[in-house]
Amino acid sequence: MKSKLIVLALGTSMTLGSSPGAAQAILDPTIGVDLVSSYIFRGVDVTHAPAVQPFATIALGSSGFSASAWGSFAGADRGENLPYSTSVTRGGADEVDLIAAFSRAMGPASLGLGYIAYIYPASQQDYVTQEIYGSLGLAVPFAPTLTVNYDFDGTDGVDAIEGVYASLGATRSIPVGLPLDLGASIGWTDQTALRAESGFNDFNIAAGVPIPFGGIVVTPTLGYTHLFKGSAYLVGTANSDDTVWAKIQVKLP
Repeated sequence: MKSKLIVLALGTSMTLGSSPGAAQAILDPTIGVDLVSSYIFRGVDVTHAPAVQPFATIALGSSGFSASAWGSFAGADRGENLPYSTSVTRGGADEVDLIAAFSRAMGPASLGLGYIAYIYPASQQDYVTQEIYGSLGLAVPFAPTLTVNYDFDGTDGVDAIEGVYASLGATRSIPVGLPLDLGASIGWTDQTALRAESGFNDFNIAAGVPIPFGGIVVTPTLGYTHLFKGSAYLVGTANSDDTVWAKIQVKLP
């Protein structure tokens, strides 16, 4: 899931019982689904085929705490692609992520901390890897955000991933009729599962247009990802890899 965690608000909320004078806790759920031409993870096209990626988040009012689940399911039959996976039939689960997060705004800065468990149901082995992460965003033009993920359980004999993946991203919404949402990010890693040597790993740009449609919001997005020289996933003597991808997101507003 990318290097990235987008929390989208669902307009329905539930009020929990509370004693007089105590602050009320509100459960604010979020649900949606992404239909993607291919699943790109940290610059790597890991499916080479369409995928369906539902997500759900429950935020605990204004406390800053939230819990999320995200999944990626094969949109078509395909052969072996993901590390440790067998062939997957259409509808089969490639990945399920469970996330616990905390965020807090402090003046112009926004701080985030979290934990992610990556689960691969199609794995030939019992393959689960875990990360903790921290993020710092600034409420200035282009909203720069630095996120650092650390995989800490890569020495269990099954999980081959360990180390740091960091990304620096920026976003900008341009009001041209419907808003045009632009985003860009660059990733760096020392994870040997991604690169033989530490260095910049991937560069990504995307443009999307959120379109209200009845009681939902549909956002078509077109993106481009460049995988830098030195990636463990480059084929043969290739010095880089470029992927153009498309996504349609459907969510409750």
